[in-house]
Amino acid sequence: MTRVRVGHRIPTLQHRNFRPNRSLRVRRCTTIGATLARLQSTPPVLVRQTLSSVAALLSSFGLLLLANGLFGTLIGLRTQIESFSTAVAGLI
Repeated sequence: MTRVRVGHRIPTLQHRNFRPNRSLRVRRCTTIGATLARLQSTPPVLVRQTLSSVAALLSSFGLLLLANGLFGTLIGLRTQIESFSTAVAGLI
């Protein structure tokens, strides 16, 4: 594993908003203000792409949770409609 020490330069991402031969400097952010300053220097397109990817993952996970809850409710209702005993409905 390659270690990057503080202050050394590393190559940037190949993105259209970055300059081709520009390097990023690795810095430690000790305050919230320094962290916000670093976040404001990132290209808005890259932030938008990242947020849209995270939003898609979270919404799909939410839909899976919703479907699982509804499926559990429907199984309980169906067992009562079909007159299964309470013990069998509990096992299902």
